[in-house]
Amino acid sequence: MYQFTSEIGQHTGVAYMSDGEQKITLIGMQHVGSQYYYDNCFSLANRRDVVLYEKSNGWIKSLKNSLKLISQEHTQRFLHLISNALNKLPERRQNNIKDPYRFMVVPQSRAINYDAPPAHWHNADLTVDQICDEVPFLSRDHWDYASAFLFTQYFTLRGQLPEQYARDFLEPLEINHKNAPRVQALREQQVFDALKKTKEDNVAIMYGTNHMPDIELHLRRRGFKRDEMKYLDAILF
Repeated sequence: MYQFTSEIGQHTGVAYMSDGEQKITLIGMQHVGSQYYYDNCFSLANRRDVVLYEKSNGWIKSLKNSLKLISQEHTQRFLHLISNALNKLPERRQNNIKDPYRFMVVPQSRAINYDAPPAHWHNADLTVDQICDEVPFLSRDHWDYASAFLFTQYFTLRGQLPEQYARDFLEPLEINHKNAPRVQALREQQVFDALKKTKEDNVAIMYGTNHMPDIELHLRRRGFKRDEMKYLDAILF
């Protein structure tokens, strides 16, 4: 299990794999979490000889496009709620959150600087355009709606938007749901191809938690065994 929710928060798994010669650390990532969580993930990965990470370039463009896909009324409601949430943020920090570093929720893309990663970090992912080219029936709108969903989920987890509002973005995503396994397989193949070229003894794979069971299965078929499993606190309630 690479992700679970408990009474105190949400947690993601870190699996330590080895085949007797090479060690691979699988760091399951959540797309929203505390800065404390992302600093721990970064520190853990950065101690490895090479890091293969997930970053599907094109998401920022999708986020900007997302507001164009929803009605003007829906967009105005969205902006109004976001504005109110931001206005209340200082009060929430003061009254409800003793330690913002550990308790405040931030997007992964903001918490880790993927635009200037360390030299031994390598992007093992496809761009949004590459994925859409590989899957002809996958609409670019899928990514735009997904970006909007993640953005609203970010504020929902902070308790600043109704949960139903984030779910409003799920219906359009269902249109392309049947393509999800194919997209996931394409992206994971990038990891497998990168691994074949990796000769370093100590490797970290930092990918979304939903990808990790398939990646671990691939490693097991190559003779790797799981030595240990630990968990990180992604979000504390």
